[in-house]
Amino acid sequence: MREVKGRWRKEVQEERQRRELVEQELESERASMAEHERKIRAEGRAAAEKALAVAHAAAGSSYPELSVRQSLRRVPSTSSAGSSAIEEATASGILAASLLGGVGSASQNDLLTGSIIGGSSSGGMFGGAAGGMGGGMGTPLGYGASSGGGLLRPSAANAAAVEHLESLLRQKDGEIATHTARLAALESTRDSLAEELVKTTTQCESLRGEVSQLPGLKAELEAIRRRHASALELMGERDEQVEELRADLMDVKEMYREQIDMLVDQIQKLGKASASVAGH
Repeated sequence: MREVKGRWRKEVQEERQRRELVEQELESERASMAEHERKIRAEGRAAAEKALAVAHAAAGSSYPELSVRQSLRRVPSTSSAGSSAIEEATASGILAASLLGGVGSASQNDLLTGSIIGGSSSGGMFGGAAGGMGGGMGTPLGYGASSGGGLLRPSAANAAAVEHLESLLRQKDGEIATHTARLAALESTRDSLAEELVKTTTQCESLRGEVSQLPGLKAELEAIRRRHASALELMGERDEQVEELRADLMDVKEMYREQIDMLVDQIQKLGKASASVAGH
């Protein structure tokens, strides 16, 4: 029972250590995901600044940077880290779109920014811009009609900048999905270890209940040992008595044999004496 109890205690301790390791790994994974989200936001800001410089250089626009940053401030914030990264990338797209449409009027740029924000909050990053303006292109680079009725086409440099932003966003989304899957796997492992720990704890409790019965079993064992010792003593006494009876029986047999031999000798002597008397 001591060996079983010690073995189960060791297994429970190992399960607790494994659970602590899994929880530490989960915490490190969450910290790495948070760091990754901060990195994504920083890269999104850097890409937005790069797109700002490229758009100013390509289009020769004098659109003030302050209005662009005010457009970025209009992006609604969410509570989760993944949504924050997506909103940051959406803000980068708003920046590029506003720069690409810098040749239009300020009111058209504000309308484009508001439509893009509305589209990103409803599920599309840039598709909401076309739907919000009613007549724009159905692509991420579509814009609304200008005051002259024509569509504004981005230049090759601006298209490359926006494509770079979109590819960067897709890459970061893939990394987020990978980390999320790994976190889910670690949480599943933690749950299975928790269930195993519960089972092991239940078995340990049942073994403790059995161990609590050990003093009574020891008392019964001592009583049985005493009875066995008394039975052995009684058996020894009976063996001695049997040996004594066997010795007495052998003595009686010898005595009877001697008496029989003596009677046979007397009978023979009497027979010889009677024969000699009859001969005379």
